Amino acid sequence: MATGVLPLVLNRATRLSQFLMKADKVYEATVRFGFATNTYDAEGHAISEAVAVTLDSAAVERALDAFRGELLQTPPPVSAKKIDGVPAYKLERKNKPVELEPVSVTVYELELLGCAGNEARLRVHCSSGTYVRSIAHELGQAMGCGAHLSALRRTRAGTFTIDQARTLEELAALAAKPDSEIDLSDIPEITDWSGAVRGRYVRPATRHISIRLSSVDLDKAEKLAAAKGLPYQTYIKSLLHEALERESAEPRPV
Repeated sequence: MATGVLPLVLNRATRLSQFLMKADKVYEATVRFGFATNTYDAEGHAISEAVAVTLDSAAVERALDAFRGELLQTPPPVSAKKIDGVPAYKLERKNKPVELEPVSVTVYELELLGCAGNEARLRVHCSSGTYVRSIAHELGQAMGCGAHLSALRRTRAGTFTIDQARTLEELAALAAKPDSEIDLSDIPEITDWSGAVRGRYVRPATRHISIRLSSVDLDKAEKLAAAKGLPYQTYIKSLLHEALERESAEPRPV
């Protein structure tokens, strides 16, 4: 049901995964109205009586306004969120009560792409940790008819877009080639580290910096961190802070 961009980090680059995980995401989602499910998507079972629905675009647009900006969102009961150290989905499968605390998330953009019958297509640009399933579920509640996510495609994760993505078959073909024959010219730079430094992702339209870190840079940073008696992650964050300050000091074109 879910497809799209999934950044992978290997070998030395795994040390940067904590920063990539904080990146915002862009999704294209299809929401089916008429009944809700226990998982908030099409893979779960119905928890409300099905009703016939023909959507009105204007009504959906009005309901969407409540899900834009900063908001408190309750994760789905079938999720990896933990309750007393136990993943919520394990409790739900045992028919035990699942009560998750709301989490602060930001929906930067929520666009209605169109309506057809009982389905609405959305484009969602959101912060890390946002559940599009929860948006679908709560949107159904707002519309008074129940709803669930029927399809989801991630089109961007941080600076990595769907146009840059590779299929498993393409990755297998690359793995079979000698390193000298692999063209890496279209691999994107790792960008927009500023939000990761501050603990949240900053929208590219607000601030954008570009840093390319090679394995040599990482090895050097690790050695310098040890020489300074600093934890590796602390030293990396200090480098990113310096890059952000340099970028902020540069004059911007008028």
